[in-house]
This record gives sequence, structure tokens and C-alpha cells, in this order.
Amino acid sequence: MRRNKYIASLQYDKFEYCVSSAVMKSSDSATIASGTSACTLMQAVAQAITCEINNICNDIDIIPDKGMVSIAIVCGSGNNGGDGHALALLLAENDYHVTVFHKPCISEESRYFQDKVVNDERIEKRNILSLSEDYNDNNYSITVDCLHGVGFSCNVREEYISVIDFINKGKFIIACDIPSGLNSDNGILSNACVNADITIAVQAVKTGHLLNDGKDYCGVIKVADIGIEIVGDVINVVNNNLFNKCFNYRLQNSHKGTYGNVGIVACSKSSVGAGLLSATACQYAMCYRDDAIAIDKCKQYKSCRDCEIYVERAYNDANIANNSAECALRVGAGLCKLFVPPYMFDTMYHRLNHATLHEYSQLKDSKLSAIAFGMGVGSDCDILQVVLDKNIPTVIDADGLNILSRDVSVLDNRCNDIIITPHPLEFSRLTGLSVAEILADPIRIAKNFAKTHNIIVVLKGCSSIVTNGVDVSIVTSGSPAMAKAGAGDVLSGVIAGLLAQKITPFNAVRLGSYILGLAGECMERKYGQYAVLASDMSRVILEVMVDLSKA
Repeated sequence: MRRNKYIASLQYDKFEYCVSSAVMKSSDSATIASGTSACTLMQAVAQAITCEINNICNDIDIIPDKGMVSIAIVCGSGNNGGDGHALALLLAENDYHVTVFHKPCISEESRYFQDKVVNDERIEKRNILSLSEDYNDNNYSITVDCLHGVGFSCNVREEYISVIDFINKGKFIIACDIPSGLNSDNGILSNACVNADITIAVQAVKTGHLLNDGKDYCGVIKVADIGIEIVGDVINVVNNNLFNKCFNYRLQNSHKGTYGNVGIVACSKSSVGAGLLSATACQYAMCYRDDAIAIDKCKQYKSCRDCEIYVERAYNDANIANNSAECALRVGAGLCKLFVPPYMFDTMYHRLNHATLHEYSQLKDSKLSAIAFGMGVGSDCDILQVVLDKNIPTVIDADGLNILSRDVSVLDNRCNDIIITPHPLEFSRLTGLSVAEILADPIRIAKNFAKTHNIIVVLKGCSSIVTNGVDVSIVTSGSPAMAKAGAGDVLSGVIAGLLAQKITPFNAVRLGSYILGLAGECMERKYGQYAVLASDMSRVILEVMVDLSKA
């Protein structure tokens, strides 16, 4: 994956919403119909990119030699190419050394700017080249991609693959609106794609900038406001404002019961192996190798290493469950109860710090404000119906989703708020669709599933989609450092902790996903992308909560 070494010094623009390509196209048409010409809009795009190029050229780290700045603009035949030709004229006017690669434009507006480029004396004729030319190494200071626009949705034609390869050899790459070869709705790559350092999103961020491969290929996203009024549905992008909306100053006259009691239903025999039925004997045999009584109890195992393996797996599950409980409290819940099978008690006693311990059998009569179910319960767990019958806000994740996939109709006609948090493979089991089908149209599929079953869906990914079947939000916070087992269990605990405080379910789910994503970013800054464990998240969530409170 190509990434410019100076890109870390650049910052994303703050944006509160994104749109589909259809909404963007209709908004563009409405603006033109209201009296603003397409040529005026192209000039506005050119002005925005010129401003960004001026900023880049003032950064000594990116362009060390100001006297040798050369800019290549690669223009397609559509309106994106028109933007590129308008840019070439403006850059020439600002005394930049410009080279244009193009082919005949289709629209009248694009041809207008193309003709002006061809006849402009400030741009040397030898620097106006056909896209069909053979390409050598790209030695330009900056390369601007104006090849395809947001209307692109198929494979790159053979004739353009070498063009995109040329662009990607550039020292610093700017994409106009969206990198060529990236689907603007779902962020899926075609057979070739520009890998930009900066993407100048025209008027609004598109969903494809944020989903699937979009975040890797767009680089830093900047938004160019060129005066287009958005017409149609917009999709909210969660930011810090939601925290301030959901959290109020706490009254002095309050106590732990004021802020809710979270129930976490986790762990099972199948998740730690059959040997865990003798967990206590295993632990003694591991810790006291000379204890004859303990070793005698472990005779059924072939070696002490078998015992160690079972106990290590048990400890892992216990740590994850404890981490989920701690995270529920970190976001403000007052109490937390952890429900596990009775044979897990001995292991849990050694690991549980932030929750009281209860057996599955105690769940039915326990007073709870919200519940998270599924983390390590195993595929043979039979208490989903007990969980649902609590009629309180419920988060279902992990093994709970696999159990649910056997009969999703149990979600229907329920009066309690139910949240599911699948990744694409888990969602595939729930919907009966392939992962590829889901990734190709994730917003519509998640929205329809949520509407059909009257639930809230969190479709997890590099950007997570949250929908209640009517409204849709995208959560862009997060880091590859979170790609570790247990991260989803932490999310369930965070959401349940927010639900317990009577934050409205849709807000609780959006905010919980956002907080966990910020924790991932914080962990990456502290520990890098590789070394992070899910057990680190509760401590970092503490820092995130403090930072959000001060913002």
C-alpha cells in the first residue's frame, strides 16, 4: 500500500454527513437548473484544488524545492476532466509548470475548458499530451487525478489501466472528488485504482470515501464547498457533538443505581473446552505440580499441558468478559452483573474485578437496565429466549448472532430495543446473502434488515454503519489496531453501559461505536498498529471519556 511519508502532517476536514452518488448527481443537476452554470461549478472546483496545491507547496516537507514545482493533470472525457482542464488554466495563471494528459471531452462545458487549455499560450504545446501516449516514470512534483468521477461504478477500461499506473507512480497525488477506480457508493476497488494522498471531495463526502477500501485509497479527505445545495437524503457521520448531546452534568444527589445495572451474559463450556468442567483441579495441577491430590483429580488428562491449555482458554474468556464489564462502567453505568455457567465460577473468581458474578439460572429474576449477550456463550447455549424475555434493551453479539441466525424470526414482534453488532460474515449468516453482496450494498441491506425486524443494526467495518431501519449513521473513528479478538466484546459492553443510563438506543449505539473507535485511534498512537490487545481498551476508554468531556 502506497502512502506518502509526509501525509501524517495533514488533517482530515471535519464533516458531519456524507451522500450517495445519486444524491450528489441530483444536487448537482438542481444547482445547474436553478441558474448556476456547470462551467461556474468547474471553476469553483479548480479554485479549491488550487488553494490546496498552494498549501502543499508551502509545506517544505512535501515540496522541498519551490523552484521546481511541476504538476501533471490527468483528465478524462467527462465532467471530472472538465474540472481538470479548468484547474490547468488556473494553475498556469498562478505560474505553475503544468502538463495536461487528456482525451476529447464529451460535454459542452468540458470541451469549453479543454479548448481554452489547447489555445492557452502559458501552457506549452509539448505539455499537452494524449492519454493514449506511452508513459514513462512520473517525475512530477504533484499529480492530479481527474480521470473518472463519482459516476464510475464498473471496471476500469484496459486503455486506462496504464494511465492509473502512471498516476500511482507520482510523488504526491491529489484525487479530484474521488480516486479513479473507486466505487463512490460502496468504496470497493475495481481492477485498477488511484491511491491518493489527498482527495478533494466536491461539496460533500461520498459514502464510498468511507466504506471498504475507500479509507485506504482516499488518503486525507478535504471537502470543497462550491455552492451546491444538497438535495435528498444525507447520512450522518458521527462526531463529538453526539457526546455532548447524550451526556449531561450529573446531579450530586445520585448513586450507582441512578445510572443503571448492566447484565453481561458470557462464556460457556464449549468456548473453553470440555476440560473446564474440572477447572479447579486444572488450576491446582498447574500451580502446584507436587500436589498429589490435585494431580490425581487430573488423571483423565494425558499431560499437564492439557490442563494448562484448558485453563489458558478459560482465563482468556474470563479476561474478555471482565473487560466488557469494565468498559460498561467506564462509560458511566453504575453496576454490572456477569452471568456465566456455574463451572466458570472458579476461573472467574481469579479474573473478575468490576462486576458481581452470577449463574445463568439467576438471569431470569435479576433486575437489569440493559443486557449484552453472546460473548463466548457457544453455539449450544439455550438461553437466548430468556434474554429476550427480559424486555430490556439488549445487545446481541458474537456467538449470540450465530444462535440468532438459526431463526431470526425470534426478533419479530418484540417491544424491547434489540441491537445486533455483526461483522460482514456474521451478517451474511443472518441475511442469507454472501459477504460480497453485503459489501457491494451495505447501507441498503443493513437498513432493510433493521426495518424488517424492527431492530438496530451495527454493521462493523473500517467505518461502521448504524441504522434503525429509518435513519442511518456512519462511524468513521477507528484503527487497524482494533483488528484483534475481543474488540467486538468490548463494543457490546460499551453500548450496554450507555443503554443502562437510558440514553436512547440509536444514540447509545452510535456513541458506543464512536467511543470505541476513538479508543482504537488512541491505542494506535500509544502502542502502534500491531501490539494492541482488547484488554488495553478499557484503560484507553478512560482517556477517551476524559478527552470528550473536555471537548
